[in-house]
Amino acid sequence: MRVHLLVISFIVVFAGCSQESSEKKEQGIQVEQKVLKSPNKNEALICLDENEKITCKLMTKRVKKKRSVRFEWESPHGKDNRERAMVLPANHASIFDARDKKGRAKGKWKVVVELDGEKISTSFQL
Repeated sequence: MRVHLLVISFIVVFAGCSQESSEKKEQGIQVEQKVLKSPNKNEALICLDENEKITCKLMTKRVKKKRSVRFEWESPHGKDNRERAMVLPANHASIFDARDKKGRAKGKWKVVVELDGEKISTSFQL
């Protein structure tokens, strides 16, 4: 009998926790286009709000050579821009860059990613 009461109390507690988290309304970034594909449709750029940071992920086809990738973050006022060069290893299909939201300027941000001479960009409102 005690075991049944214990199991039922755990179920009630966990059910209450899951309802509370689903009722919270997320305040995320507003991305104009969640997935932006490049003109030749080999790459796609996705920017997501992940609580304390913004993550932009480039997805592409796998190739058998390493490739250089450059992320450019353009802030609304130009004071918080950043460029970051990385290497996409051979046989990998995605790479990402992230920025903390804390301390970032409010307004429209633009992210441009260059891969093999081709640029793909998207923007979001913070």
